[in-house]
Amino acid sequence: MKVYLEAHPEESKPPIPYHPGATFEARQHQPLPPPDERAPWPSQDFSQEKKSFHPLQLCLDHPPSSGSLGSGTVSLRIIEPIIVRDGRLAQVVKVAVSRDNGCSRELVAKFYDPLYHDFGPYSPEIFATNDAAYRYEVDTYQRLFSAWGTVVPRFHGSYSVNLPVEQAGQQTQWRSVRLILMEHIEGTSLRDLRPCDYPQQERQAIMAAIITADSVLRKCNILHGDLYPRNVIVLRNRPHGGGSPIRLIDFDSSLRNCLGAFERIPDILGPPHSVDALIRRWRYQMSDYKIERFEDWIDFDWDPWLRTAFERRWHPLRLVSAVSSKLMDIHDRCPRRFLKYVGRDLLYHA
Repeated sequence: MKVYLEAHPEESKPPIPYHPGATFEARQHQPLPPPDERAPWPSQDFSQEKKSFHPLQLCLDHPPSSGSLGSGTVSLRIIEPIIVRDGRLAQVVKVAVSRDNGCSRELVAKFYDPLYHDFGPYSPEIFATNDAAYRYEVDTYQRLFSAWGTVVPRFHGSYSVNLPVEQAGQQTQWRSVRLILMEHIEGTSLRDLRPCDYPQQERQAIMAAIITADSVLRKCNILHGDLYPRNVIVLRNRPHGGGSPIRLIDFDSSLRNCLGAFERIPDILGPPHSVDALIRRWRYQMSDYKIERFEDWIDFDWDPWLRTAFERRWHPLRLVSAVSSKLMDIHDRCPRRFLKYVGRDLLYHA
């Protein structure tokens, strides 16, 4: 959006409408299935279009994909911002939600509004990017139904709101913005916590909870896709009865049907959450997720702790035979370029 506004300094975008006290009427919306490509590279025509038309006009010309509208509606009143600023893929706020039956509760609303996103190397076509992010996140939450309230927030549905577009000399038009509602988690992002405030035992418990949550997602055939400290919420009050002390959030980069082939051979290696599959994923040298993302929280010898912690916890799930050990040995020693072409449907490659 900056391209046009920099060329027309006398013009501007309207202020971000997601401020405390703002109200919206939202209608239930079921999006289309997630697309195969999240951010198609724009054509030359579109590259010129973003230089020639005001951001509001671009939003009108490039609405989100249709999906289907439901009959249910809710009233939203914004209580406070969580993350609201220009240049973001989504605006996140805490809201009071009132339903037709008179029930009211406080939830988190995530608005996928392309007007306050911007073009960039990772978002060359922000309208397709925002729409895909919304569809991926809804699809992921629906697939993770069994994990709601345990390792991910409870999902409270997907909605659409219509926002007015008022341009000088023209009749008021309306643009659609998609959003999701989810449980408000009382906690703090791992990124915003100081590891030095936590003893080693608590830091190990947090890392174990992250690994366990990742395994729960994989059991539902979901890969988070953006597992960084910023997307891990540490609960303010630890749950009773041994529940997880963390919740994973932000699934707009998630992937599905992408489990490694080793994880698709349960008769040999056990389920994706078996101890051997888990250790293979998370050990320092071969981790799908770079352990460096969490290295501030790790001042202990990672690999021995990983095996000790999870062999003791999940030993009953261990279903590995001598054949699987041999396969893992071959997997560990073969170069990735070899594994990419040998047994595509059997051997996992990153």
